[in-house]
Amino acid sequence: MHPRTTDGTVGKWYAFLVVNYLVLAPVSALLMWKTEYFPSLKLQQGCVFAFGLLLVGLNWYRSRRFHIPTLKFGLACLGLVLYGVLASWVTDDHFSWDRVKYYAFLGYWICLWTVYVSSANGPACRILRLIRNGTVSIAVLAIVYLGLCLVLVNPPDFLRLDSGPYTSTLYNIDFSPIPWLGARVARFTFIVLEPRVLGSIMVLGLWLEQSGMTGTRRRPDPLAHRLRLACLLAGISIVCSYLTFASLGLCCAYYALKRFGFREKLVWLTLATGLCAAVLGVAGVLTGGIVSSTTADSASSDLKEVSNELGILFTERARKINTAAAFDEYFQTRIGALRQWPRCPFGRGLRFASAEELCNGSADEVRQSNNIPDNAFLHAGVLGLAALLFALRKTLSVIDAQARYDPIVVGASRALTFFLLIGLAIDLCTLHAWFYGVLILVAKAATERAVATQRVFPANCAGARASRLALAVAE
Repeated sequence: MHPRTTDGTVGKWYAFLVVNYLVLAPVSALLMWKTEYFPSLKLQQGCVFAFGLLLVGLNWYRSRRFHIPTLKFGLACLGLVLYGVLASWVTDDHFSWDRVKYYAFLGYWICLWTVYVSSANGPACRILRLIRNGTVSIAVLAIVYLGLCLVLVNPPDFLRLDSGPYTSTLYNIDFSPIPWLGARVARFTFIVLEPRVLGSIMVLGLWLEQSGMTGTRRRPDPLAHRLRLACLLAGISIVCSYLTFASLGLCCAYYALKRFGFREKLVWLTLATGLCAAVLGVAGVLTGGIVSSTTADSASSDLKEVSNELGILFTERARKINTAAAFDEYFQTRIGALRQWPRCPFGRGLRFASAEELCNGSADEVRQSNNIPDNAFLHAGVLGLAALLFALRKTLSVIDAQARYDPIVVGASRALTFFLLIGLAIDLCTLHAWFYGVLILVAKAATERAVATQRVFPANCAGARASRLALAVAE
């Protein structure tokens, strides 16, 4: 029995809805803050979860099949999350739903991503194009939002928040204003939790658009490519996340090094080395000797001074408030996480505290981290670091063999490698389901390519050994 096709117009729009719902819903403010349309936050969260389950369930009903290697890979990602929950249950005397609910949410969305990708008709590159088109659509909404806010004196309020620290207009959660427009227009976040979260998703779209626009079957349209790039860059500027701007700077550095003829792996190694040096040396530049501090206490006091100087700089130049406290928390959290590495070789599970614990000053420093290596180790110990290296190896293997893959798959691999690189300074991806979803798509693309290679080279040909090895690595 052949699966029913989804190549029709309705099927394409349905696939677009499912994929981009799985990208945006896990990071939606609707999971955190109550709106006026629901009597309680739990009912609102339940509706968000149930709608995602309905969309994915209908997709599976249409195909009625699973891609087994993709299913195994997705379950491995889910197993890593569940391992952290189990480790926290074993080692934590204050284990509670408040600490486990974020990981329960993450595991739920990883399950939906796994079921959808493994049951979706068509190759992985088609789903990646839908993600790219979704980010471009959000960028277009950002441009429309900016135009309406500049034209209308009082923009309408369609999404009222009954709880949470922010207001909303035009289906946008209003954070601080865009600096170069004064207090007139709030930064665009759509319905996403924070500007940096939406900014990271749009940077993903930028990598997908730049690396491979339409695949290999038809000739790329330069005009459409430039229009999509312009929309994404304009949308990122309206989101106005400074971390996203820093990410764009690293993107420019990547393409500059590629322009000079550097090999791909050498480019990534150069960027990683430079980023590590910047993270470790920024304090030394500002204080003149923090790197040579012999004790953690002296480093903490010096970093507090660094935080104050950076806070003054960002307050004066970028109109950011409370930045000194934010930098101080960042540096102290990094030091606190590094102190715990020898104490938890097999991980301590959940890696952040509840808001009440943070406000009361009773948060366990073991639980807190803000970069991917610390997060991986504190979450699952050496197993977490091994999983991190495996993911990096998976993406780099696709980049190395990029001539055999659809360009947009290579773009997704570069995006994942880029976010893992950014994670040396700050974690923008491993607590968000879209990262695991794109990783599962890359794994599916690798399996598809390995199977195609096996069909081209029969068992008695010289390429059979290489194809079987590629298939084993993909699985």
